Amino acid sequence: MKKIRVVPLLLTMVISAGVLFGGYTFVRAQWMEKPLATALSNIEHVEHAEVAWSPSELKVQLTLESPSKLAAIMEQVYKLAGKEAKSRDIQVNIINQATNEHLEQFWSTALFSVAEAMSHQRYGDIPARLQDLMKQDPTVQVDTAMDERNIYISLTDKAGFKSIVLPLQGSRIGVWPNEEPQSEMA
Repeated sequence: MKKIRVVPLLLTMVISAGVLFGGYTFVRAQWMEKPLATALSNIEHVEHAEVAWSPSELKVQLTLESPSKLAAIMEQVYKLAGKEAKSRDIQVNIINQATNEHLEQFWSTALFSVAEAMSHQRYGDIPARLQDLMKQDPTVQVDTAMDERNIYISLTDKAGFKSIVLPLQGSRIGVWPNEEPQSEMA
């Protein structure tokens, strides 16, 4: 019987594992994530896009040049990402680099009214409530849109803009996103 040489066997196993897993990581980064990120960055009004794959979801982070036509931008994002995602969930996060304290304060004031309308599924109340707040602060312009997945809100003033995407289904919005619902009270 032949004696098995341990060093060449271990070396072969390490090289094979490195090629297998390293190759998958390279293929995912170069042939899946990078082309999708480039395609998303080419959408009008998208400044930068980053894509991250996981077994159950596709995460997309967008930086917008301007808030115009947020719903149309998101429709294109879901269309492009949907082709690649297959059965994965698509999570889109908008990075608001152009926001300012004034817009954050306006959104903070509007958040309770918006959250209340979302929890009661009275989505038509959201534009009216934001318009009422806009009357109190006319320096902020509000644009809202809705599709079958999300509600899109764009806040704009002279110094910047803020884009908000609220899912119709899913997690609650608010200050404490990790708060557990208190449904056990009877």
